[in-house]
Amino acid sequence: MRIGTGKTAGRGPDLRLFFAFEVPVPIRKAIAKKRQPLIAAFPKSRWVRPESQHLTVAFLGETARERVDELLESVSGPLEGLGRAEFSLHGAGFFPSSRHPKNAWIGGESELGAEVASRVNAALRGRGFDTPDKSWKLHLTQARFSKPWPPEVIRAFAEWVEELGAMVFDLDEVVLFASSLGPGGARYDSLGKVSLS
Repeated sequence: MRIGTGKTAGRGPDLRLFFAFEVPVPIRKAIAKKRQPLIAAFPKSRWVRPESQHLTVAFLGETARERVDELLESVSGPLEGLGRAEFSLHGAGFFPSSRHPKNAWIGGESELGAEVASRVNAALRGRGFDTPDKSWKLHLTQARFSKPWPPEVIRAFAEWVEELGAMVFDLDEVVLFASSLGPGGARYDSLGKVSLS
């Protein structure tokens, strides 16, 4: 069942779109508070703002604005009746690898979250999008950096994530976001939500 659309839908310039799970505010705030010592001690990096923390399900890229309603409708049927998805955040990871990292994240798992991602990506492929046909990897990005972190910083980040312990929460909707770049980094606006119930 579709929950609704935002005011950005309609005609106009293309939008940079993606579907994602929106991490609950208390989880985002807790992570942001506990990572303050890292931001101060680590090499200069672009840390993801708390309000921008999300778990990407599918990236669509530049998409015609008038397709927003179509996209929400296309995933609502495949997701209907799945119920609430439980998520557990734990463990650190790096893209493209821990040897040459450019991106640091908190990992985790969600069996139903992976099923949601599979169904959303399949529905989007049916609408002509080149989304991946592979298992979903849960990752909550924390920092991006042009110059790779040295090994001791990599270890410190991994230890920090370990100290956070498992953070468990559940969600019952997927959000279609539009991404726009600004002086303070990327901003994400919700265009609509699709319920899993």
